Amino acid sequence: MALTGLQIYKLLPRTNCGDCNFPTCMAFAMQVAAKRVSVNKCPHLSEEAKVQLAEASAPPMKLVSIGNQNKQNKLDIGQETVLFRHKEKFYHPTGVAILVEDSLTNDELNKQINSINQLKFTRVGEEIGINLVALQHKSTSGEEYAHLAEKIAEETNLPLILICQDPSITEPALKVIGDGKPLIYSANKENFEKMASLAKNYNCPLAVYGESLEELANLTQSIKKIGVDDLILDPGTRKTESAIQDLTKLRRLAVEKVFRPLGYPTIMFTSDEDPFQEIIQAST
Repeated sequence: MALTGLQIYKLLPRTNCGDCNFPTCMAFAMQVAAKRVSVNKCPHLSEEAKVQLAEASAPPMKLVSIGNQNKQNKLDIGQETVLFRHKEKFYHPTGVAILVEDSLTNDELNKQINSINQLKFTRVGEEIGINLVALQHKSTSGEEYAHLAEKIAEETNLPLILICQDPSITEPALKVIGDGKPLIYSANKENFEKMASLAKNYNCPLAVYGESLEELANLTQSIKKIGVDDLILDPGTRKTESAIQDLTKLRRLAVEKVFRPLGYPTIMFTSDEDPFQEIIQAST
């Protein structure tokens, strides 16, 4: 849990030197506790105090990156610090992914890749397009799935979401495109140890699926112990009304209550076959 202002104050030098641009150490401690300033602003902290204060200075929602910065296609999500969008600039807008199934023929896949590359438009001087491609495993072997992942990554220059709950299918794809930091989807209560090991070995973000918020919290804690903390949460619901409820609860618990086990960005899937209803669901 987050430290209080008084607990943070006890770890500070308590000299009131003003080098942090605050008049007293107590004033600085209160700002750190409120997530308004980083504890690194104090130049006189001991290493021991820095370790203890790391959690207090971290944002309530973790920043997670999908994609490789060197390839200039990285998508940053999370690191939210306010409950309501209008209170702060939208630093990390929602990413949009197009779902591609591995059961497509080669011609169908080429057509879909071409559509993804062309799906760009300008709004208020800003170019908007697709941020990710989600490759869903249906029937291919590990080698075939890896080949498709490589083809999509090369021809779209977009980071991927590898949608496959079978680690034996996911790993061959990671061997080919792992340096591009795809999102591994997903770890659940049955496979989380193997999926977390893949995420750790290939230094990739990991989506966590749970059928309840309690299950999600338990899974993130278990996965964090394995050494993986770049997580994205899927609360499992696919109906609009319940999705809004779950996302609101997650954001409130993360940002307002600073509940660390759920302090991660989220991923959701649209489920309506009617394209107009799907647009409404996605925007909601």
